[in-house]
Amino acid sequence: MAFYYSKINSSDKKMNKRENKIVIYTAISGNYDRLIRHNYKSPLFDYVCFADSKISNPGIWEIRPFVRHDLDNVRLARYHKIMTHKILDEYDYSVWIDGNIDVLSNVLEKKILSLIKKNSKLSMNIHFERNCTYDEAKKCIISGKDSCSIITNQIKFLKSSNFPENYGLPETNIIFRDHKDYQVIKTMEDWWNLILKYSYRDQLSIMFSLYKNNFRYSQMFLVNSRFMRDFRFEDHKICGTAILKVDPEEYGSRIVKNISFYQSDIFEINFNLESCKNIGSFCFVPFDKELVKIKLSSITYQDLSGIEHNFDLKTLVSYGASDDSGNMFFNNTKPEIYFKLGLETKSIVISGEITIIDKCSKIYSSYTWKIGKIILWLPSKILFLFRVIKQIFSYMKNY
Repeated sequence: MAFYYSKINSSDKKMNKRENKIVIYTAISGNYDRLIRHNYKSPLFDYVCFADSKISNPGIWEIRPFVRHDLDNVRLARYHKIMTHKILDEYDYSVWIDGNIDVLSNVLEKKILSLIKKNSKLSMNIHFERNCTYDEAKKCIISGKDSCSIITNQIKFLKSSNFPENYGLPETNIIFRDHKDYQVIKTMEDWWNLILKYSYRDQLSIMFSLYKNNFRYSQMFLVNSRFMRDFRFEDHKICGTAILKVDPEEYGSRIVKNISFYQSDIFEINFNLESCKNIGSFCFVPFDKELVKIKLSSITYQDLSGIEHNFDLKTLVSYGASDDSGNMFFNNTKPEIYFKLGLETKSIVISGEITIIDKCSKIYSSYTWKIGKIILWLPSKILFLFRVIKQIFSYMKNY
């Protein structure tokens, strides 16, 4: 697939490319985020976004292709988030910012300049809820954010390495680095190796990497940036719920996942099932009380030996109308699609597209349906009336 570098818009040409020694950067992979054009743009920084597809109207952002292509989507973004010293070595300082954050004022610019003046090497937000890696691991298991067995093995490793509880926990959505500093490079390399070996949840390994290197980060702001008026967090839009029913003989046993997307209608949900005995059925609930159009692209699953299989979509049982292209239309409170695998699996990945039919279209389709019913109803009634009149004239003529 061809990839083209984006050019900075003429309206944003205040940026002096490569004269700046500070870069703000992000990465977007697998349609997970949309690229936000920050409300506040600093002429002191360059803006770089790594992406796996072409982005229209990037504004201040220079779009670059990913430098690696041998990783899954999550670890692909993590590599570019962590290994700044390899991918942006033309800069002296870097500021990672998650793709869903909008900068509204110059407070980040002032903070970065202050950190450089103080010779700070690494600065991050403190976590808004937790202060312990072990607590974060429990939360990830409960939320199904990664495989239970992978996170459990990582916890065992941390404990065997005498990593203490309540050692602190950052939220890694904004990271300042003097990424040419040796200690920063060593910490980042260790962080990346842990993500390769264990969970891709980066907050489960950042503090151990700091602990191992006897290195401390500085707190970026007095409070987490989520609670500051200088930033706006555009949380991922929840577009529905997917429910996987497991252990069918035990009623109520199920795994629930939220389905989310931004501007794209494409979704992908991954169920890790290593702790489940049997797979019952899958209930797909894209929206509540909405008219929606759904097209499933694929359902793949791994058997216990790790071999991947594709599920035959033709065998799906759905409670909705469908067209020739495989789209399914729903207009009820809980649209559902069911399938049964009938075997034990390690994981299931379901992907496809969801399109919301807006209220105007909903009203239009409703009235179209009613008009259609009238159009179908009128000819039969007119024909019936004509027959009645004919019978009356015939009767009068014979009389």
